[in-house]
Amino acid sequence: MIYEALSYAEKNNVLIVTSAGNTGLNLDEVMTHPRKKYKNHCLSNLIMVGLSDSIVGPKLKPVRGSYGKHTVDLFAHGTDFLTTNPKNEYYKPSGSSISSAIVATTCATMKLYYPQLKASEIREIVIQSVSKYNGEIFLDEEENTKASFTELSEAGGILNIENAFSLASKR
Repeated sequence: MIYEALSYAEKNNVLIVTSAGNTGLNLDEVMTHPRKKYKNHCLSNLIMVGLSDSIVGPKLKPVRGSYGKHTVDLFAHGTDFLTTNPKNEYYKPSGSSISSAIVATTCATMKLYYPQLKASEIREIVIQSVSKYNGEIFLDEEENTKASFTELSEAGGILNIENAFSLASKR
């Protein structure tokens, strides 16, 4: 039923942004939903976002941030994000939910400024316009396992809002 709903959204030009989660797992090897490709479904309207830190280096992807070259589309900042809680106090939550909210806001704003863009085009623009980091990332707390950051998602990079809007303006 989930994929029927996602397919309906795709047919009606609705973009879906979802978080990769905070398990630290390779989602190419672990079944999670929703995902772009599942059985006979291949969705062009779904963006899966992974968690990244704001500090470039071997811990750019926090250990708890999930990843996957074929499942996660890109990363976005999601650590120590200053916001308020229902008690009107400041706090700094972290996680891929924050990352996906930033990507969703970027996509919604892009649609506002460029209403002619289809959901699939916005997805493509956001993925193509990432900032790349070619260094290695620690995948475990002990810092024994490393991987190239560019191999941890389809885009191989982090959301770059300025690049995304520049690319969108050329369409």
